Amino acid sequence: MSRPYIAPLRIGTRASPLALWQARHVSDALAHAHIPSTLIPMRTRGDRSTHKPLHAIGDSALFVKELEGALLNKTIDLAVHSAKDIPSVLGADFELVAFLPRADVADVLVTRHRNFSFNARYHIGTSAVRRVALLKRHYPHWRPFAIRGNVDTRLGLLQKGQSDAVILAAAAVARLGVPKNVYVHRLNPDIFPPAPGQGCLAIEVLSHQSDKWKQMLRQRLNHVPTEWAVRAERAFVATIAGGCSTPQYAWARWINAQLQLYAGVISPNGTKWSEAQHTDKKTNPDTLGVALGNKILQLGGQKLLNTL
Repeated sequence: MSRPYIAPLRIGTRASPLALWQARHVSDALAHAHIPSTLIPMRTRGDRSTHKPLHAIGDSALFVKELEGALLNKTIDLAVHSAKDIPSVLGADFELVAFLPRADVADVLVTRHRNFSFNARYHIGTSAVRRVALLKRHYPHWRPFAIRGNVDTRLGLLQKGQSDAVILAAAAVARLGVPKNVYVHRLNPDIFPPAPGQGCLAIEVLSHQSDKWKQMLRQRLNHVPTEWAVRAERAFVATIAGGCSTPQYAWARWINAQLQLYAGVISPNGTKWSEAQHTDKKTNPDTLGVALGNKILQLGGQKLLNTL
């Protein structure tokens, strides 16, 4: 039996500074609609195990599963996630009811060098398989190395001189800021495309909550253009059976009132890729993602994925 709405709403979130900022952002949006809430921070296994690359200990779903457990245990009413961390196929007990307006989808290069040159040789800190593969494709003279932890941890390693630069999501940098002695360079998403769901916050609840309660959250929080864009990207990932260890990218955007999806997969060494772009005139995000996923598989993506 679903739990009735009782104020204040309990918002489940990871305990990292960025996740707390995101949860407060949701809390502020609810407050604007005169709905009180309180934050329930949690440290997930993904947050605790920062000594290994994420794909080596599981996948980005590690950031999601423990919050889902809290939903099942009724210790929280809703969970706030970065949409890029959410598995493309949810369990039957869960539902995404709202997507907040999307921030910048791009990645940024944060460096301690004032006169940073894209032609120079640098050591770049990142553990994301997509970012590593794209670095090797577009900047083969750079040397990526594994670095994990929250934004403050990565910036701290940069300031200690352990890397020349780190790659972060532009949205994270905009939300938390960076120290005065580092410099930020935005990477063009047309060349360095984002992870599916990057820049978007999504709200997850139990699927058996009352329709009235879920509709209330949708009305107060959901941004339909963002929802449809992220749904297209998630449908693409589900179609190719992608996960945290898959070097994949997807970016859906509205152009002339039509939804355009650019997506692909790339080999870890950056030498092979299969990518395509398609616009859905009927604006059906799920159909768009499935169609482009199948097209990429047929264009060589399946063969590439089989080698991973």
